[in-house]
Amino acid sequence: MEYQLIRSKRKTVAIEVKEDRIIIKCPYNCSKQYIDSLIDKNRVWIEETHRKVMGKKANKLTYKEGQNVYYMGVPYEIKIIKGIRNSLEFDGDKFKFTIMSSQFNNSEENEKVRVELMMAWFRKEGTEYLTKRTSDLAKQLGLTINKVYIKNVRTIWGSCSSKNNINYNIRLISMPKEVIDYVIIHELCHLVQRNHSEKFWGLVGEIIPDYKQRRSFLKNNSSKYCNW
Repeated sequence: MEYQLIRSKRKTVAIEVKEDRIIIKCPYNCSKQYIDSLIDKNRVWIEETHRKVMGKKANKLTYKEGQNVYYMGVPYEIKIIKGIRNSLEFDGDKFKFTIMSSQFNNSEENEKVRVELMMAWFRKEGTEYLTKRTSDLAKQLGLTINKVYIKNVRTIWGSCSSKNNINYNIRLISMPKEVIDYVIIHELCHLVQRNHSEKFWGLVGEIIPDYKQRRSFLKNNSSKYCNW
């Protein structure tokens, strides 16, 4: 299995799986023999991860007419029309993009505009929903939060800072409400337990007994629901 090797002053070895290659980041003194043995040892994980990466690519939203965008776990069809200004309207049944005539026939510009409109819409709606829902659940649990932030990240779904700020991945708003609640509860529990100890998971389980199923759903379905 071919790979790209990047040596640096780092102390550990990291394996990163891309669509077209594997990237190995390692210390300067790491031998090729060790790298080859590490790849062989992790071959099953690498192949499974590559399948997931390629699956995400195949499912990736390109914002074309007739495609579906998930919002709160429900798929809504994309409609694109020509107009005098760029805008996005959600009527409860579909997402309707209006694209200026000067950009309508330029597929690259057209898609760029739709992506920007979609991100702005999700940021606004996501901020409103997640802020209110987090506040409501925190009050029910007798907890106090500071601020809620929505961020365009891909590596985590949420985080809780030492200042009691809660951060969410903007794509979370595409998941079903019960899964969104799991992530919110997960972060709120970090206000009490700043770790992932047995006490932490016990606290999560007291609030949502089926959290393992919700966590599994999030892990296994994110590429379908959050493909934008």
